[in-house]
Amino acid sequence: SGEIAERLEASVIGEEHVLAAKAQIEIDTVKETIKTFPTQIKLVLASCLLLNTPKPRIIETHEVYLLYKNLCSVIGLEILTQRRVTDYISDLAMLDIITARVVSKGRYERTKNISLNIPVELARITIMEDSRLSPVIKIDARAVINAVSNTYPIQHLCEE
Repeated sequence: SGEIAERLEASVIGEEHVLAAKAQIEIDTVKETIKTFPTQIKLVLASCLLLNTPKPRIIETHEVYLLYKNLCSVIGLEILTQRRVTDYISDLAMLDIITARVVSKGRYERTKNISLNIPVELARITIMEDSRLSPVIKIDARAVINAVSNTYPIQHLCEE
């Protein structure tokens, strides 16, 4: 709060300085948390991010997994099982980076509706700092959505 007030050349620390400091601490915490994630969980988050771009929407577990599998093949990572990816989604929800609500769609079919809780640009910039994932995060979102809905490999979308 004091640093922010000083930068703004304020003589007194006000409530707005405290709120700005609190917001900056939250942003820094999220960035540091994402930076410490293993590559696989970053890729799951990147899948959620890409599916949520350009227009925020609720996405489902199977969409994330389909995109995740394609992205793994693009960067040469081992593909984890859908159960493990769902565990990562639960971990991200526990950290309040995403919201994942379990929805029953009838007999034997359950999925999670997923939405991002952090700013898209913050997640994008932080994930791009990982050199292995920077080509993936630059993929055109519309092409990604088409690739997931048509379930064809998206390797060609990463070529620069």
